[in-house]
Amino acid sequence: MNRLLILLMLVSLPLEAADHYLQRGTNTKLKVTIDMEKGSMLMLPKTPRAVTGKTRPNFQVEVYGDKLMVTPLKVGASTNLFIDLGDNTIAAIELIGVQGGGEDLINLVFGDSPKKEESKSWKSPEIPADIQFLSGPWTIQKLGGKSSSASGIDVKVDYMMVVDDRVILHFELFNRGKEPFSVSEVTLLILNLGGVSGKTVTESQVIPTSIEIKASTLSHGQTSSGIVLAPRVSIDHDQALSLRILDSNSQGPEVRFQI
Repeated sequence: MNRLLILLMLVSLPLEAADHYLQRGTNTKLKVTIDMEKGSMLMLPKTPRAVTGKTRPNFQVEVYGDKLMVTPLKVGASTNLFIDLGDNTIAAIELIGVQGGGEDLINLVFGDSPKKEESKSWKSPEIPADIQFLSGPWTIQKLGGKSSSASGIDVKVDYMMVVDDRVILHFELFNRGKEPFSVSEVTLLILNLGGVSGKTVTESQVIPTSIEIKASTLSHGQTSSGIVLAPRVSIDHDQALSLRILDSNSQGPEVRFQI
């Protein structure tokens, strides 16, 4: 029995769909849990222009018009799925794989939620007004920036998504240290490099960003991930980008990378 037939059968079953609400002309962040054994079907309000994100190797995503079949391939896995619905409307969905439970049918609809749920994620205190997604072709670029701090906090910038003149950087954090680490500040900079080695920072410029992190406090052995929304920038051969993630004592990792 193929996947499309399974989808058609699911539509005919008397299952109650869980409604998640989207706002037209803006970005909406959602979180859904999906059973590893059963998978889930996401029903969109219209056929998307694009569906992308870092799904492999932890999730399988199949697109059938205005419906998406999503199956976790690993318990406890999580990732971000980005859905472009046109008209400046973006749904950023955090997928979480679970063993048992989860949502079988997920109905994405335009409108206001009957009740507002408090978000436990950390967001930058100031979100620049000009940071927004634009409807256009999406491209993905893999990145390889990694770094560690003296206190045992690892950071990795693993991929970048480009939408018109905006970029989304995805990063991961891991706490190897003995003490908890709480994110207080996240900064993206352009570095001018010089000196004899060509690696000395001679000047830096802060890039306006909007930041969201899945979990802002990490105990020993815990991981977290986040996204950075920023204007698209061009850098020369003697420049690099830097992502700094600091606690209230200005301690934490800094990772440099090229695009």
